[in-house]
Amino acid sequence: MARPQASIRVPKGQTSVMLAVDVSGSMAATDVQPTRIEAAIAAGRTLIDKLPSNAQVGLVIFNAQ
Repeated sequence: MARPQASIRVPKGQTSVMLAVDVSGSMAATDVQPTRIEAAIAAGRTLIDKLPSNAQVGLVIFNAQ
């Protein structure tokens, strides 16, 4: 299974980011410690911490239904 990866270069000026997070049951799997959902949350926080303070951030959650 591929692991999501990203290299992010944030330009100066206005930045808008939309995060999409899978919250289906498969995100409880422990192939990534502690769980996939916790790893996704941590990655999102890391990304947000690296954005300019005036960045606009949106969040979309989805599951299998």
